[in-house]
Amino acid sequence: MLAHINVSEPKPPEDPDTPMSFTMEGYQGPQPGAVLSRYWYPGWNSVQALNKFQIEVGGGLHDGRPGVRVLDLSAKEGMDYFRQIPAKFQTRANAWLAVPLHHIFGSEELSIHTKGVSELSPEPYILLNDAETEGLGDRVSVEINNQIMELKLHKSALWPKGAAGLPVGLPDMDVVKFPVWIKISG
Repeated sequence: MLAHINVSEPKPPEDPDTPMSFTMEGYQGPQPGAVLSRYWYPGWNSVQALNKFQIEVGGGLHDGRPGVRVLDLSAKEGMDYFRQIPAKFQTRANAWLAVPLHHIFGSEELSIHTKGVSELSPEPYILLNDAETEGLGDRVSVEINNQIMELKLHKSALWPKGAAGLPVGLPDMDVVKFPVWIKISG
């Protein structure tokens, strides 16, 4: 971009409010303890490298504490969310819980609009357990939030009963906000 002025790349702009390095090569020296994301040192294997960052084995880090512990597991009060376990999934009569299915092609919000990706994307469909598809044809009517859609039916013995898989990001599937209970008819 600046080859007519100088062939060397200019230094990226610096941010004085960050401890990170702003060079194209990256910072090669010892990292400050507060921004340590992993333990790595040339010639050492992961956990063994931890000793290189400590003042002494089992001691604190050279640059001090890396942060503050957010959850104190020894505290007894205010930790109700550790005891509140959701109830086991219960099927409903004539209703299925729709859950999202992601595909390599077409599930990302913009990729479906490109010709090459849309050709590789699946058609809108619904996935049900084999045992729940008795009496249903190749296409089914699906009622989602008071809207009816005609979808191709896919079956799988491995899919859980009471759940319906719907692909994410495909055309006409944007009305679905997961998870949602739906009705299916043949």
